[in-house]
Amino acid sequence: MFKTGTLLILLCTMIPLANAKVYTWVDDQGRTHFGDKPPAEGANQLKLPKSTTAPAPSPSAAERRQTRQRMLDIYQKDREAKKAEQAKAKQEAKKLRKRCANARDQLERYTQSAIYENSEDGERRWLSDEEREKEIAGLRKAIKQNCKGE
Repeated sequence: MFKTGTLLILLCTMIPLANAKVYTWVDDQGRTHFGDKPPAEGANQLKLPKSTTAPAPSPSAAERRQTRQRMLDIYQKDREAKKAEQAKAKQEAKKLRKRCANARDQLERYTQSAIYENSEDGERRWLSDEEREKEIAGLRKAIKQNCKGE
């Protein structure tokens, strides 16, 4: 009984809202105003068209299948792009690890013995101490760049 009475009161209060009127008027400064209550004088009531829009029809089964397939295709492309991105990142990480290992091996050799270069005529040219330190510094820099997180 209480629920029915509450529902009836709620419906009665909504009826005036459905028939609400809209007024327009211009004030002393020339600004146009709109409202549901007119001022004392000079307001015009607007005639609003009745809403005649019908609810949108629900999509057919075929339309739902097409939409679902489009969404699945989009998700599949996203998954493939992510997979390719991960494979590329994995390959780049592998290259970095290899460069890191090579630089470490070369640094170990350079710090334990003298360094030489082969000239074009096949002769060995031994590096000076300054040249050797420069090469070692370059290897340490390469290790710092390529061995992040190791």
